[in-house]
Amino acid sequence: MVETRVQPFQKYSSGIHDYQVENALEIQFGEAKGFYSSYRITLQEKVNEDQTKNWLIEKVEDSSFPSENKFMEILYVLERSSYPLEIKVHEKGNFLGAVDHQKNIENWKSKTSGLQEKYNNVDVFRNQYLTTFEDEAVFY
Repeated sequence: MVETRVQPFQKYSSGIHDYQVENALEIQFGEAKGFYSSYRITLQEKVNEDQTKNWLIEKVEDSSFPSENKFMEILYVLERSSYPLEIKVHEKGNFLGAVDHQKNIENWKSKTSGLQEKYNNVDVFRNQYLTTFEDEAVFY
């Protein structure tokens, strides 16, 4: 597996920040399969009265994920559907919690509700992802 390289935050200031992420993954089941993805994370920062910050995180795809493997494609769609997310961080950027976690879950459910029409047995994976998503401490 190739390590994902993301530049660390240079400063903590309000505004919109863009980060480019490149991912490479090699999976071996009999034969090696490689996957590459590239995306941009947009982080919109708002400072609260208590000096904490809310980060609205949006993931924008630069390159689409290959659909050779239906399982990986399903996971890709489930993960992509969880954006945008809003989290609350300490003034130095330490994670404090999700902002309106239940709203994030409802948005995800809405975005993924029609997947069973496209993929067989997707409900098994969707339900497992939902169980993880509902546990705020695990998901974030």
